[in-house]
Amino acid sequence: MHKLCHATTIPQQRVGRKSKVKTGCRTCKIRKVKCDEHRPACQRCVSTGRICDGYGIWGGGGNGYANRLKPSIPHQFPSGKALNTEERHHFDWFRLRTSVKLPGIFISAFWDTLVFQASADEPAVLHAVIALSSAHRLLPETCRVQGIRSGSDEKERFFLRQYTKAINLLQPHFERRDTASMRIIFIVCVLFVCLEYLRGDYSTGYAHLQSGLKLLEQCQDKVPRRGGFRLLRASSDTVDDCIADTFAKLFVQAELFGQSPDSSYPAQPHRPMLPSNVLSPDLQRQRLDELLHLIVRLTSHRKFATAAGHCVPSDDNQQRVEAGLSAWFKAYRVSKVDHLSQTNPREAFANRILHIYHVMADIEASTLFRSGGEMIYDSQLHKFVSIISQCMSAHRASKATSDAVFGLEEDSEMSHSIADMGWIAPLYYTAVKCRNHRVRLQAIRLIESDVHKEGIWDAELATSVAREVMRMEEGDFYEHTCIVLDDDFPIDQVPGETDLAFPILPETSRLHDVRVELPNFNARNIKLIGRTSGQNIEILREYDVASGQWVKGSVGT
Repeated sequence: MHKLCHATTIPQQRVGRKSKVKTGCRTCKIRKVKCDEHRPACQRCVSTGRICDGYGIWGGGGNGYANRLKPSIPHQFPSGKALNTEERHHFDWFRLRTSVKLPGIFISAFWDTLVFQASADEPAVLHAVIALSSAHRLLPETCRVQGIRSGSDEKERFFLRQYTKAINLLQPHFERRDTASMRIIFIVCVLFVCLEYLRGDYSTGYAHLQSGLKLLEQCQDKVPRRGGFRLLRASSDTVDDCIADTFAKLFVQAELFGQSPDSSYPAQPHRPMLPSNVLSPDLQRQRLDELLHLIVRLTSHRKFATAAGHCVPSDDNQQRVEAGLSAWFKAYRVSKVDHLSQTNPREAFANRILHIYHVMADIEASTLFRSGGEMIYDSQLHKFVSIISQCMSAHRASKATSDAVFGLEEDSEMSHSIADMGWIAPLYYTAVKCRNHRVRLQAIRLIESDVHKEGIWDAELATSVAREVMRMEEGDFYEHTCIVLDDDFPIDQVPGETDLAFPILPETSRLHDVRVELPNFNARNIKLIGRTSGQNIEILREYDVASGQWVKGSVGT
């Protein structure tokens, strides 16, 4: 995807006979009745109690188009598409498994509806979907960090054929660049990002994301709007909101992993401060993503300003962040109480995850404008313990939730991986930022207890990095104390007072600005970069795949 923008070949466009009916919603077309083409949902469908399935990639749809819990999955394969048996089998896998599992715990109009509508109309999307399905099936056969693939060569060739088909079929859309074509490009871009993440080629997946964000930014700059992403002037179509929201999720996910996209945050329809009324976990999550993005960006600005010797104004930004988190948590508590009598397993688990992320955001906000190096996180120990405690509860509930939410039986070919947020990010944050040995080790062990991926977050990669950071920081520190470390504690046991009374790790032992250089599919060594207190010297460690050991890399300034 990141190379497609530079394509110079212009494929021949197909010339076909014009259909007599070019417009109208999909429901009316199937019923062979005249559609009034009302937006976002045609009144002919709504007035008769039917669900308007919208206008293909032009969007629309009603009776809960963007908020349906059940996906709009076609009962048949896309009509008129010449798929062979293997392609049909993989599309079936996608609609019954991948599209259900990959979105994770939060409802997604992108996966539930938009991808199916687009794949029914556009071959580029269809073959990108099949490629993603193939990558999803290959995942249990892939050793992630080690980069060893045990899957058959034929399966790999099938994946590459579908990937190549999708790329080739996408070229005419780059030439046209009208509204419909740009939507196709963005949808395929998201699919490419996800399939590369699943394959462990994080650098290529991130490059796809960067390219998509830049295109999105260009589209937003060209169209005047009052807030929110619009490919059409004065458009109120939910498709554009859905696309922008999906990119926003991927954007924040990358930021939390220490990556900094060059483009601006995808513009969303203007949303005021959350009111204290009932809101779904999905709406709460949108607002929390915005707050997380703000916190990450302020942290980055503070770091660069401090390095340059500039004063960082804090009052306004501090109040803005604190007010946002306070309003969010107030709305969260009210919504959670009002939903207790009707909460389904999906909402209950989503609420757990949201609370965990709020605690992580609160820790970062509380330390955002404080001086004191990495030791400022020591005062947040009780919040780190809260993350551990809540993740333990989520871990106990995860099996029952998975069965109830996804309705999928255990399958040796079924990946546990998702494309959205889960518990890896807050646990990794705890392992790296909390210097209490027991708490950070428990965070690492919790991640290790369920090896899977959450978009750009890989459980094996995260634990490898976190363990190396802990080893580098602690060294032989505890050997010179009277503390006897007992690392064989039960994983479901909350740290006690004795565990929290460990000696404090000195500032000089702590790493600052820890970040990871994303591995790709061919060169899968993990590079860890950080620096020690009071020094501008970067320390580079590299995980050597051949030996399975961390080795010292080059050092820069």
